[in-house]
Amino acid sequence: EVFIKHLRGPLFFGYTSEFSALTKQIPATASDVILRMGRVPYVDQSGVYAIEDTILQLNQGGINVHIVGLRKQPKYMLERIKIIPELIPETEVYDTFEECINSLNTQVKDRY
Repeated sequence: EVFIKHLRGPLFFGYTSEFSALTKQIPATASDVILRMGRVPYVDQSGVYAIEDTILQLNQGGINVHIVGLRKQPKYMLERIKIIPELIPETEVYDTFEECINSLNTQVKDRY
């Protein structure tokens, strides 16, 4: 089961608690989470740490995280503290949703 989360607007101090609540929304049956970040123009340091904490929680629960549509500044911030590639491999960061879905389809076939 794949859970898709659309993020809209900057991810900064005032929004981090809402983002951190993401893990509570994910069903126990989920195997993958897609974070659609094409509408996130800016991430500050608190936003980066909220993303890192969420990804760590998801990974500990055996859930794979994929990112779609990452813009320049948020990508720089995630790479700067090594969320990409240490928590999310570069192969799981996609330009388009279609690329992500195609990759997931292949991965699911390989798993089963």
